[in-house]
Amino acid sequence: MEGLWVSRPLFDKLAIALGLLSAFAASAQEPPLLTQEQLLGDPAAVAAWLRENASKADRKTAAVFARLGSKDKARGYWSAASKAYGESAIHYPDPAILLEYTRVRTLDLASVRAHNKRPDLIASDAESFLKLYQVVRAAQGELASLSTKQVAKVEQAIQCLSAPSAASQVPTDCEPLKAYRAEFNRVSKKR
Repeated sequence: MEGLWVSRPLFDKLAIALGLLSAFAASAQEPPLLTQEQLLGDPAAVAAWLRENASKADRKTAAVFARLGSKDKARGYWSAASKAYGESAIHYPDPAILLEYTRVRTLDLASVRAHNKRPDLIASDAESFLKLYQVVRAAQGELASLSTKQVAKVEQAIQCLSAPSAASQVPTDCEPLKAYRAEFNRVSKKR
């Protein structure tokens, strides 16, 4: 019995077709990424994404970006850490990563506001922090991976950030606002 003979042009076309089919199959298995807009303030979208995609999420890529975020956080590079944690979270919004993202984003915004001499933006920043903590809560509702102590801190942050005029209260017991003001003052003094 003779072997199957296929002309080179036909072989090339078959190889391309198989390659495309393979790429399509791989992309069908990978979930779509979350958007930054969803990550920054759409708890329902994050929870829905986790319900549909948690089992097939790209956790390896998320872990790589999380490690970069940890290194940048340790160096005090808030902007870089925020970007790395954010990138990790759009691949896989793990509650712990979202919590780290929220913390470094708080410090990053405080630093930016201090550099731009904009203390008047604390109220709008506090609203964005509230949305971020609500996203953390939504992810925790799906994955339940945070410790009891971490969940309590998230709930405390949501409660204090939800209070009317929380951002204008000085001094405050609200941990995110304390961290924000401390970083704002630290950067302002350096200038």
